[in-house]
Amino acid sequence: TVPVAVTAFNDEQLKALGFNSVLDISFSIPNVSLDEIGTGRGVASFSARGLSATSSIPSIDPAVATFVDGIYLSTNAGTVLDMFDVETIEVLRGPQGTLFGRNVTGGAVLVRSKRPSQEFETDVLARFEGGGEEPSYTLGAAVQGGLSDTLSARLVAYYRDDQGYFENLATEADPTLDLSVTIGENDNWFIRPSILWEPSDTVSVWLKYEHAETEGEQPPPQNQGNFFGQKDDDISVNYVPDKAGYEVDFLVGELNWDVGPGTLTNVAGWRSQDSIGGNDIDATRFERFSSGGATETRMWSNELRYAGTTGNGKLDFTIGAFYYEADLRYVEQRNIFGGVVFAEGGGEQETKSFAIFTENEYYFDDQWSVLFGLRYSNEEKDADFVEIAGPACGGLASFPLTSYPDCTFSSSDSDEWETVGGKLGLQYKINEDARVYAHFTRGYRSGGFNLRDTVPDGTNQEAYDEEEMDVLEVGIKADFLDGRLRTNAAIFHNWAEDLQRDVNTANPNAPGGVQQNTANTADAKIFGIEFEGTWLVTENLLLTAGFGHLDFEYTEVLFDLNGDGVADDADEDQKFPRLADWTLHASITYDVPLEFGNLTARVTYDHRDDVFFTDSNTTPILGPDMLGARLALSFGSAGQYEVAAFGRNLLNHIVAAGSSEIAASVSAPDPFFGTSSLGDDLDPAGTFSPINPGRIIGVELSVEL
Repeated sequence: TVPVAVTAFNDEQLKALGFNSVLDISFSIPNVSLDEIGTGRGVASFSARGLSATSSIPSIDPAVATFVDGIYLSTNAGTVLDMFDVETIEVLRGPQGTLFGRNVTGGAVLVRSKRPSQEFETDVLARFEGGGEEPSYTLGAAVQGGLSDTLSARLVAYYRDDQGYFENLATEADPTLDLSVTIGENDNWFIRPSILWEPSDTVSVWLKYEHAETEGEQPPPQNQGNFFGQKDDDISVNYVPDKAGYEVDFLVGELNWDVGPGTLTNVAGWRSQDSIGGNDIDATRFERFSSGGATETRMWSNELRYAGTTGNGKLDFTIGAFYYEADLRYVEQRNIFGGVVFAEGGGEQETKSFAIFTENEYYFDDQWSVLFGLRYSNEEKDADFVEIAGPACGGLASFPLTSYPDCTFSSSDSDEWETVGGKLGLQYKINEDARVYAHFTRGYRSGGFNLRDTVPDGTNQEAYDEEEMDVLEVGIKADFLDGRLRTNAAIFHNWAEDLQRDVNTANPNAPGGVQQNTANTADAKIFGIEFEGTWLVTENLLLTAGFGHLDFEYTEVLFDLNGDGVADDADEDQKFPRLADWTLHASITYDVPLEFGNLTARVTYDHRDDVFFTDSNTTPILGPDMLGARLALSFGSAGQYEVAAFGRNLLNHIVAAGSSEIAASVSAPDPFFGTSSLGDDLDPAGTFSPINPGRIIGVELSVEL
């Protein structure tokens, strides 16, 4: 009944998907890609309706934002962490700026943890996953119950031991390398206590604290230009930092108070996150280009809103105010040819944001209603820069970093932005089972600074302005066959102004030979269609299907995208990064009732078209075809026990998280390196492409008592 394009998953659906993180639903949603950037562990590279951020620079705001229990996560870093005991995940497509603010021009991912209740309950999950070099083990548990008549509590604990899916071929080619044969090892754990206080029927207070840690190796990279060409999952690297990871503390409080015709809600959150990492950027067994880095973020936010219905049921209303502060400290290291060239840089940024908003629906009669909303935002950013040039933060002796170092700032800057966005639309209820909607929406992505200052000239890149997105969307939501067939469809047209893009250009003065620019590069328009359907054919057979299509066109280019030195018609012919022309999803689920339980078989197929990862269109990513299957046996008096066998990516297609061209200055000519042990001549050009695991076969046991 909601007039917006949204795909939602409840806890049972997530369990059927073998859910570990939001990456596991990436292929199930039309025109959406939820991936890691791959340069550092846990850094999101989410795309929706073609809009994305393809940089690991933490000062760059996302185009698809993540909200956990109502709290906006302040950077892409640390967004893709393991999850367990999740009640729902909702992925909203299209600008969601009225209710969710800036940085949702592509959409928003909403994650909601399970709340406590008075009923005693225990949930346990044990999972084994194999298929690569070494297996992965997962154990999760949750217990809840009433502490008094008004107080409930829930305690969640989770641990996953990933022992490394990939084999590092460099250890065979060069026995002197002191490296593990496997690559990708990683340990994740978190603990999450929460309490719910309900002193009356009209008041509830929920408080959650979570501490999470992850430690291990960086995401495995592949040099697709030199060795493998994205045809298999072979990896050969000489540098594998083994202390990469995160430490996160997260506190959320939510008050709901029924007052008058509505509910007063206050959601406050505080999050502290420290991370260290590094990677083999050349992704070969030779000493060419390796990186290290550290990031610290501290943020807090508070949203107060009042929502309800008034006017004899004629008006559904929401009004609210939002305040947010975030402090970011970030440094990276570039180690080229074993210290022949060594540079450090980064900086610090302070962000303050304030907004007031309203979103409403007024019903003229039983069929027609009008949608209207506004949001005013004010945001201020102050940045201190450290040029990536020389040992600005301690030097080669501290490579790779184990904590955030003291750095010498090279310049400072600040800026402020004000925006007014909103929504205006209509909804028509055809009958009890069908409705259509149409709305015009304007959303924004924050202006800001690129803290990756790669040119040592004593100045920093100028601030880039907001990205503005106007969208006209028409959709229909309808049930047929007495509710057994549900269909959702949407058609939309986006007008983008001042697109924010991260564009790499050659610069001999930059360490590594590449200057990374963040700028308002172009205006464009995007046309798209989406469809999702669910059909309960019989009581035992369920079919789901969906597809998305996007068509992109530059209307004006303001920046040299293809690297030929000018911004002209040739740039307008470039494909837009991370925008797949077609995405497809289908699944079949069949239940077989047994005397002692139930047997459920599920098969899924997903497809995503090839895309380019960069604006210059030099680094393609092949679109995979993903095949999955699951066979689950549930038993017990209420089906509280379940044993399942499953397979993901059964076609064993490589899925690259990203693909970035390596500068020629760190891709030495063939005579220097000769021929690799793999029998391939080393090409002067290459790409850094973190890749995800291929075929995974596993079993799991879950208990709900």
